[in-house]
Amino acid sequence: MTELMGVAAFDAALIVIAFSVAMLQSATGFGFGMIVGPMLLAFLDITDAVQSTGILTFGIVVVLAPSLARDCDRKTLVLLSAGTALGLPLGYILQVSVSKVMIHSLAVFVVAFVLVGLFRPRRSPAKPFGSRSKPWPGVGAGVLSGVMSTALAMPGPPAVGYLFRSGLAKIPIRATLVVLMIGSYAGMIGVHLFGQAISRTVIDQTIRLAPATLSGLIAGHFLASRISKRIFYLLTVLLLSGAFLSLAAAILRSTER
Repeated sequence: MTELMGVAAFDAALIVIAFSVAMLQSATGFGFGMIVGPMLLAFLDITDAVQSTGILTFGIVVVLAPSLARDCDRKTLVLLSAGTALGLPLGYILQVSVSKVMIHSLAVFVVAFVLVGLFRPRRSPAKPFGSRSKPWPGVGAGVLSGVMSTALAMPGPPAVGYLFRSGLAKIPIRATLVVLMIGSYAGMIGVHLFGQAISRTVIDQTIRLAPATLSGLIAGHFLASRISKRIFYLLTVLLLSGAFLSLAAAILRSTER
């Protein structure tokens, strides 16, 4: 009885968190997979958790993309997308060949690296669209984003770090992230479907969280225009910090079993 109550309480908390993080994903362009994914790992297999998170986040970005596509930085998007295409199959190989603890440890390192980068002062002032001359940092960030997409349904951190360091403003960062994630999550779902089927557990969990996710998406879309550049930066730091803590907690849970 106590165990059932604990599961029910966790489900209720997960629904509330799904709404809150979907709202932040809608307002900032990222965040859902970084928080919800590690929480689902508390009671789902890593593949099921990744697939459910990926399907839900894909639904969010597909709804948002039409209204944001015109604001994305296309040159940056091309670089990140090229890297993502390379990283997607690598992430799946990583997921099926190494331990869950190792995957989460690598993700913790990437998120920590991005967080440190956000606190480092830029060496040059913000640059206008299309002025970044070196393609390899963008492609490299895209590769990491693709790897984390298929391995953990979490493509956001490397892309966010690169976009903030490139000096883009709030609106093109949000738009570029949303459009990039259409390809990231579509590719992730495609790679997983090619490698193995979507389980009934994934379908049930996705349906359970879909209403809260949709409600959060709508609320976040109206909230986005009211967020200042400073608040946008603070939300980004908080989301990445939350991802770091969620991943660290997932590592602890895995080592205790």
